[in-house]
Amino acid sequence: MAIDMQKAVIRVGYSLIERHEIKVARYFRYVMLQNDYLADVLLFQYPLALQKLGMFIMEDYKQRRPSARAKPLVISVKNSKSGMTLVLAVMGFQREEGARNDFGDRFLTAADKQGVKVKHESFETGMIEIKNEEYRGFMQALGEIELR
Repeated sequence: MAIDMQKAVIRVGYSLIERHEIKVARYFRYVMLQNDYLADVLLFQYPLALQKLGMFIMEDYKQRRPSARAKPLVISVKNSKSGMTLVLAVMGFQREEGARNDFGDRFLTAADKQGVKVKHESFETGMIEIKNEEYRGFMQALGEIELR
């Protein structure tokens, strides 16, 4: 199972990068996995698997574009069956000493701004679930929140 997961991380990660699906907002990069009918994408409905994919994308992005400014990655996966989207902030391997993932606060601020109800059932503060139809407005509000 672990080998299958690693292969899926590489397949999906390279596919997203090569198809230029990773978008750039002012303070972060973001990508949405939408084709949840595909077997590979179904694997990423779980936070740890999605985080592993995010870390792979960030590391590969850094190698491909060494001069690009380091930014967190907000990676999301849509679940058509539950009607929810899992949104996860990945800070990367090379975080500054003492830096923390403040996306939990940003996520809540963006949700409040849009009137979006969030579901949070994890110790990881940089992870929430929102309704699929609220994703676009949520991401727009998130992109407007300045770094602290």
